[in-house]
Amino acid sequence: MWSRGTASIVKIDTIVDLLRVLHEKMPTGGQILTDGIVDRFHTARSLRLTFGLHHIYRTGQQVQRMLESVGFHMDRKYEEPFGIYPILIATR
Repeated sequence: MWSRGTASIVKIDTIVDLLRVLHEKMPTGGQILTDGIVDRFHTARSLRLTFGLHHIYRTGQQVQRMLESVGFHMDRKYEEPFGIYPILIATR
């Protein structure tokens, strides 16, 4: 379980702390589905100026390192068709 978009607005230390607690509380074999966000079309500046959106961009590799650093094991990693959101599924 994971709240979509959390990783794109929260600092890395906070995310790792949340993942660590989740890993401790989750039963063995439990799965987490999460994602990153990549500025593939270079729209970050426009989104920030127009809508006030301040995303923290993280690749699938960066999110994978966070998951593995607290003990999750990667099951699958793929991108949605536009390549903006790397999607990761990991198991405790």
